[in-house]
Amino acid sequence: MQTRLYVLAEELNSFIRNEDIYGEDAIIKELKKTFPNLDINDLNNIIALIKLQNKTFAKEVISAELVATVPALIHSKKTRRTIGVLREYIHASKHTILITGYTISEFVKDLIQLLNKKASEGVIIKFFLDKHVDENFIKSIVEINKNFKIYKLVNSKVYSNLHAKIAVFDNKHALISSSNLSYNGIINNIEIGSILHGEGVRELETLFEVMLERKFFKKLN
Repeated sequence: MQTRLYVLAEELNSFIRNEDIYGEDAIIKELKKTFPNLDINDLNNIIALIKLQNKTFAKEVISAELVATVPALIHSKKTRRTIGVLREYIHASKHTILITGYTISEFVKDLIQLLNKKASEGVIIKFFLDKHVDENFIKSIVEINKNFKIYKLVNSKVYSNLHAKIAVFDNKHALISSSNLSYNGIINNIEIGSILHGEGVRELETLFEVMLERKFFKKLN
């Protein structure tokens, strides 16, 4: 039932964003499939709430810049380098940094040292690791600091891996990329991503907070 409700919510949002195409009758018809006992007033109230939610989200404007790991001979004024973006926003963060790791190599020790420095300055670091990452290696390069929190995905029959590669800075900027935290991901491969700007990116941290509450991750330190 819960999965059906998630799907219904996505469908209703799509209908409402394109109401001029589908019409309100299509929205009511879709609602009746799941809630056949509700009268027309209740259905209209649900539609009104969803419309209000959509208006609220519409105000959270997000802009984006292209970020890439590409050969050095490739130049583009509108494309930023992955390593440069990571360094810039780690340095600039004042409050929080959330970062994920699917594959992590010794190459990123200098980035970890930057994170250690930010933690010592009072920035809260939340580092989420896939279950296959060597936690002993991570613990060996992360300095002991209450502000540097490390979490690892637990074994689950529901989800296989933490495959997302993201970094969220002060809940206002978010790097979403195909790049792993490795030499290949940051320097040697061809990787594409974007850096998002806006209040709406805080939803990424909210997702991880919910997963923490539901025990998808365990704290390592």
